[in-house]
Amino acid sequence: MKWRFIFLLIFFGSLYTLLIHNIYDLQLEKWEYYSGKAEAQQRAGGELEPVRGNIYFTDKNSNLIPAVLNKEYSSIYAVPKEFQNNDYDYNNDFEKLSQIVNISIEELEKKLNKPDDLYELLVQKATFEQLRKIKELKLKGIYIEKQLLRFYPFGNLASHVLGFIGPADNGVKLIGHYGIESYFNKLLTGKTGEVKGDTLIKPENGENLVLTIDRNIQAQAEEILNKLIQKYEAVGGTIIVQEPATGKILAMVNFPNFNPNNYSLSEIGDFINPSVQFVYEPGSVFKIFTMSAGIDSGKITPETTFYDSGSVTLNNRTIHNWKLKSFGTQTMTGVIENSINTGAVFAEQKTGHDIFYNYLIKFGFNKLTNINLPGEVVGNI
Repeated sequence: MKWRFIFLLIFFGSLYTLLIHNIYDLQLEKWEYYSGKAEAQQRAGGELEPVRGNIYFTDKNSNLIPAVLNKEYSSIYAVPKEFQNNDYDYNNDFEKLSQIVNISIEELEKKLNKPDDLYELLVQKATFEQLRKIKELKLKGIYIEKQLLRFYPFGNLASHVLGFIGPADNGVKLIGHYGIESYFNKLLTGKTGEVKGDTLIKPENGENLVLTIDRNIQAQAEEILNKLIQKYEAVGGTIIVQEPATGKILAMVNFPNFNPNNYSLSEIGDFINPSVQFVYEPGSVFKIFTMSAGIDSGKITPETTFYDSGSVTLNNRTIHNWKLKSFGTQTMTGVIENSINTGAVFAEQKTGHDIFYNYLIKFGFNKLTNINLPGEVVGNI
C-alpha cells in the first residue's frame, strides 16, 4: 500500500511538472509567436507591421523635442468575407452602420461587397461615441482594433518639413506623403514581418530621425510670418533661417500651411513646399550676390561710389527704387544698406554680363541643393 502511494505521488508529480512546463512554454517562450500569429490573422498574407520611427526637433541645447510620434487610436473595420454570410436586417442594420461610420449606404455597399476581402477600414480614428454604438450594434463582420497612428503634437508647426501619413495608391498600406515622411519613408517604415506556418519572422521597426529644425526658432519664424501676412494682406510667404557656419536649416516656414493631423481638411496646393518646389525671382536679396560677384572679381569695392538719380532705364524698361526716391551719391555699402535698385544695376554693369553670369554658375543657382526634402526644383538663370 505504501509503495502504491509513492508510485502515484511520483506519477502525478511528474504529470504536474510536465503540465507546468508546457504552460510556461506556451505563455512565455512562445507568447511572441502566438501573439504575432493572432495579429497576422487580421491582416492579409499574415503580415506583421513594424512600428514607424519617430521624428524629433532640436533646440539650442541639443534637446530632442518630439515632432512626430505614434499614438494609439481605436479604428473600426469590416471583414467583408464574414459580412457576406451574415444574416442582417438590410434596412435597419445597414442604415445604422452607415450613420455610425459616416459613410453613405452606397459607398458602404461597395466596401462590403467584396467576398474575398479580409480587411476594409471604415473609421481610422473612431470617437468614443462611435465605438459605443458599434458595440451596441453587435453586427458580425464589424470589428474594433487598436492602431498606432501618426500624431503631430505641434499641429501646423513645420508641416511642410514634416509632411504626413496617408494611404498608398493601392489604398492598403499607409505611407509618407510630402516632407520628411515621404523623403525618408523607407527608413521610417522599417521592415514588415510575417508568420509562415510555425515560423515567426519579426518585423524590424523604423529608424528615428533627428532634424536640424530648432523648435523655438521655427515657432518664432512662423509667428513673424503670420503677422506679416496679416499686415500686408499677402496670399503667401516664406521664411528660411540657416546657420551660416554649417548650412543647417534651423527653420523653414511657409504660408499657407496645414495640420498633418487633419490633412484631409486642406487643399492639395497647401501641401506644396514653396521653399524647395517653386521657382521665383528672388528680389532684393539678390543684391548680395550681385555685390559679391563684383567685389570678388575686383571690378568694384565696398567704397566704390555712384550717383543715384532714383531710376534707370534698361531695354526700354524703367527701374525705380522701392521708395521711389533718389539717394544721391552712394557707396556700394550704402547700396546694400538702403537696398537701392539702381545701385545693383550699376554693380552688375561694372562687373560685366559674362563675368556676372559665371559667378551665378559658381554660386550654384543652376544646381539642386540636394536638401533632404522631396520635389526640389532647380533654378533658372
